[in-house]
Amino acid sequence: MEQKIEGRAFFRKKDIIVVAIIFLALFSYNFIKDNIPGSKAEIIYDGQVIDTISLSKDLAINYNVNPEVVFEISDGSIRFFHSDCPDKICVNTGFIQYLGESAACLPNKTIVRIIKGEKNPVDAVSR
Repeated sequence: MEQKIEGRAFFRKKDIIVVAIIFLALFSYNFIKDNIPGSKAEIIYDGQVIDTISLSKDLAINYNVNPEVVFEISDGSIRFFHSDCPDKICVNTGFIQYLGESAACLPNKTIVRIIKGEKNPVDAVSR
């Protein structure tokens, strides 16, 4: 199904292969870039960041602004463990761990978002 313009093929097989390789490279880069685990999470309540917490220690945590919302940190990921909201969408979202991922409990005005942590100064010097 080659389209011909003045006796020549509009696309040659080489052109199609090059375009396919470029497409696969861009797709692979976007997939890898988006699946980078974060090392910290921001807890946001009513539009304000109330805490930035490391994902390196396993624990359960809640905050005075709404003690009924409990987060669980496990194996470098975080989730809404408990919430008193009626629909429990936040709890059913499950664990998040990759940069840019977020989960929200809209009735409780609470969001958790995965962010990149600060580099350890010792690591930066040793590299």
